[in-house]
Amino acid sequence: MDEKLIEAARKAFSTTAPSIRLGAPVSGGAAYPEPLVCLPISMMNRHGVIAGATGTGKTRTLQLVAEQLSASGVPVFLADMKGDLSGLGVAGKTGERVEKRAQETGYSWRSSEFPIEFLSLTGAKGAHLRATVSSFGPLLLAKVLDLNETQTGALTLVFKYCDDRKLPLLDLADLRTVLQYLTGDGAGELKDFGGIAKATAGVLLRKMVELEHQGALAFFGEPEFDLDDLFVVDGQGRGMISALDRESAREILEARLAPAGAGGEPAAGGEKRGAERKGKGPLEDVLRSPLTRTVTREVARGLLGALLGTPPRRRRTIP
Repeated sequence: MDEKLIEAARKAFSTTAPSIRLGAPVSGGAAYPEPLVCLPISMMNRHGVIAGATGTGKTRTLQLVAEQLSASGVPVFLADMKGDLSGLGVAGKTGERVEKRAQETGYSWRSSEFPIEFLSLTGAKGAHLRATVSSFGPLLLAKVLDLNETQTGALTLVFKYCDDRKLPLLDLADLRTVLQYLTGDGAGELKDFGGIAKATAGVLLRKMVELEHQGALAFFGEPEFDLDDLFVVDGQGRGMISALDRESAREILEARLAPAGAGGEPAAGGEKRGAERKGKGPLEDVLRSPLTRTVTREVARGLLGALLGTPPRRRRTIP
């Protein structure tokens, strides 16, 4: 093992502050038997990238980070893109490969489960993550609907009208009703702001129909998600791991988009067409839709903002 590499690693990762261990230096295909590579927990509110080819351990690294943060009493939010992270709630099993790897890296590994709660955009596999249209706001909704500047301005007028009159917009049906009113009998109520053109309103209504087809009816509504629900520690002082599930949305959309034959069964050749569609068809488009991306990003951003905010949020303890 290159002594200069080890010395450089000790200097680069030298810290007496609480840290998470990521692994050991590697040189010439061999690992140094001491987990020198670490990150102070105080730096975990920054951006980072875990990069690597398929099978190199990106997901395992993410699990390692989440487990150590939880063990240190830090609540964790994860977007579980493919259902790979659900195993965090069950103690792992040791084996020859695990023991060998632990010995190579000098890592003191022991099997342990961690407190985990599953969140779902559909409610099919986890606590239903929902938000009202009012709290989602016009700017985020405009991004989801892919609106231009004029359409975004019209949507903002609708929100202002409701805010001024303390009218809650709980779901898309409420938004549609108000929009139809303001372009019909109530058009005069927006005369001081220029009003909303019927052509623009028509675009907004069509965009909402598209969003509903992507499953937005299951997301918008009450009871509304509260960010404080993520700040939970268990009776042992471990932070709750909140994993946002995407697989339930995939299953629902697969059933919706599958070609149907007689009696509602998949038509002949449906499996083959489904395989051909993978990665480039409507299903993947929806799973990568602005709604899904925005919800995941804004929940993570809101959690980070809350962690950095003052005064600090009070963590709730569960037995």
